[in-house]
Amino acid sequence: MGSQQARTRSPVATVIRGVPTKLALALLIVLALSVPASAPAKGFTRVVLIASDGRSVDVRAGESEIDGLLSRRGSVVPLRGGYLRLFFVGPGDFPANPARYYPDPRCVALDWPTHERSCGRVSPTLVRLLGRARTLSRFRDRPTVLARLTYLGTFPGLLKTAAALRSPVELALDRTGRAAQQPHRCYPFTGRWRGPAAALRPRRFLLCAEGVYADQRLYPLGRGVWEWFQLNVGPTTVAGAPAGRRSVSYTAARLTVTLPSGWRVVHRRLTPCVNPIERLTVTGRGALVMLQESLDPRRYIRRFSPRPHRVALKGKPQPIACCAPTRRPEWFFNFRDRGRGFYVYVYLGQAGTRAEALAILNGLQVQPRPRY
Repeated sequence: MGSQQARTRSPVATVIRGVPTKLALALLIVLALSVPASAPAKGFTRVVLIASDGRSVDVRAGESEIDGLLSRRGSVVPLRGGYLRLFFVGPGDFPANPARYYPDPRCVALDWPTHERSCGRVSPTLVRLLGRARTLSRFRDRPTVLARLTYLGTFPGLLKTAAALRSPVELALDRTGRAAQQPHRCYPFTGRWRGPAAALRPRRFLLCAEGVYADQRLYPLGRGVWEWFQLNVGPTTVAGAPAGRRSVSYTAARLTVTLPSGWRVVHRRLTPCVNPIERLTVTGRGALVMLQESLDPRRYIRRFSPRPHRVALKGKPQPIACCAPTRRPEWFFNFRDRGRGFYVYVYLGQAGTRAEALAILNGLQVQPRPRY
């Protein structure tokens, strides 16, 4: 019996035997992410179906049953009617491999490695398991997906890209969020979206243990995703400061920033300008960052540069005459975001304030101005 067990042990068990639990979790996730469409659904025991209005349904089943949505789908039929987004969830509560479930023809079309234009039927057993999702509102257009995902930090180990987080972030932001204070110990990201709802998706967000945080709302996502990322990049840091130093968040004029230890908000005006108007000024360790907003019409705001995915201070600081808060040389640039136009002034101070100032700007969250 022992020799028979040795011959039938799965490759996954062979790889993970003797490996620390957290590392085993990471290996399982990598294996789950690399499963091709034609392979059995090893490790997937849950799917999440998401409606067009953000509601969702979780369905749990055995691996062999979930495989009926992947490699063991039945005959191919044309796409018909609306669909629900479907995400396969693997070890460590890690979502991967998005697909579309069409309740009317009772079939599944995969969105990886390519966007399938036909649909494979699923068994009556799976139709019954997915029955709770029949009442959900359905998508009619092509899914809105992340075309690019950028981590605003460094990768100290073997992981060099955030691409594996695309599916988890899509799942979270497809769902309905709730108003919440920003959690602690989060990782900052920017994203570029493609699809019919791209303009409605946040371009800056945080991956936290509690979920994905964007525009002062928290979107549900399993803690395992945050744990996997932490395992690969290390503990969260704020603006390049050592881990463990506390940060604080501040919101003014529908702008939210996270301030590293030693930084504070300046509550008095430093310039006489009224257009552009001072919206947010923060200072710390001899450095200062100011955001001024143009109050001009939208047709003028369109002349501003699009907000970059990652802010950089290029060249040497120069003295600026117009609306500058001090006479010191500085970096000055503009950008537009969410229909708003901003001028940015950056003055550096002690060693390390360049990284801190950039982290403040890269983590800035902008909400549209209210319409009265």
